[in-house]
Amino acid sequence: YASVAEFEADLRRASGISPTTAPFVSGGSLPTPVYPTTAVVPPLGNLTEPITSFVARDADLDGLVEALGSARLVTLVGPGGIGKTRLALEAGRRMLGTFRDGVWLIELRPTAEPESVTRAIATTLNVKEEPDRPLLDTLGDALRERAALVILDTCEHLVDAISSAVDS
Repeated sequence: YASVAEFEADLRRASGISPTTAPFVSGGSLPTPVYPTTAVVPPLGNLTEPITSFVARDADLDGLVEALGSARLVTLVGPGGIGKTRLALEAGRRMLGTFRDGVWLIELRPTAEPESVTRAIATTLNVKEEPDRPLLDTLGDALRERAALVILDTCEHLVDAISSAVDS
């Protein structure tokens, strides 16, 4: 073809497809195909898909999501087994696209020693220890630069250590 116009006319005659609806962009001497971008970037974080459905807690979930949107620290309290963890995870899933650096669950049940809290948080969030510097300081600096939702689960046996980590 000597020109794009000739190609478009021939395409219209041969196929009945208007060049304006065909997947081509005119330019230069020949059209350039346009390929749709279908790449999906998964959200950051470590939340997994739930095995069971989340039922009859919509008001609690809406309230928690609203609180998470306006407060830097939200604490869920109540007796064991009432669904605090599940509620927090559902709120985290709902907010996956809200936090640039993701939504992270840090399970502290296996952490018995208060000194291990900082390491558990840093490990989950991929914060590397720096030589000659307390890990808590490194973690604090790293998190100041991030926009992430961090869910600390099963903290009741580590209240003082959690308090220190959150304060930093």
